Amino acid sequence: MAMLYHITTNKPFCGGALLTSNWVVIAAHCINKSKVNENTLQVYIGKHEAVVVESGIIVDEIIVHPDYNKTVYDADIALIRLTEHVVFTETIKPVCLPSVEKAKQLLQPNTYGTVIGWGDTGEQGQSSTRNILQEAKRSNLASFTPAAARDMSHMFMKTTKFLASEGHNQTLLSGSE
Repeated sequence: MAMLYHITTNKPFCGGALLTSNWVVIAAHCINKSKVNENTLQVYIGKHEAVVVESGIIVDEIIVHPDYNKTVYDADIALIRLTEHVVFTETIKPVCLPSVEKAKQLLQPNTYGTVIGWGDTGEQGQSSTRNILQEAKRSNLASFTPAAARDMSHMFMKTTKFLASEGHNQTLLSGSE
């Protein structure tokens, strides 16, 4: 899990996933709403708590999908290239992307996936656990939108150990920082 940190406001604001040792995938709406750029964004890898005491990784480039539509969240994806390569460990690894066939299968109705992040877990942002990485099971991922995330906030629970990628049992994030 990657935590995005706005160095101008001194606040974490979104999460993403490590694709390779120097590429992170995120939702394009995170870049759009926060108004960050390469000079105002740092990335933290492997954090369980959204607490910053050290310098993050500097961003080299942000690429927002050219078809991103902020009104309806179409093509809501962006890439961040880091200036340095992350060292993989037992607790920090890139996500395992499924094959095209498996992705189509996972996006069918009545399938389940896990949504993770540091976002609000209560109504209208009222939560005392928002600095701890959260997870929720979500059915029918094909219809998942940011609005749906707000509607399902009551389903979030505190994570304490690790998150594993589907089908591979590989640890993506440890409970320790």
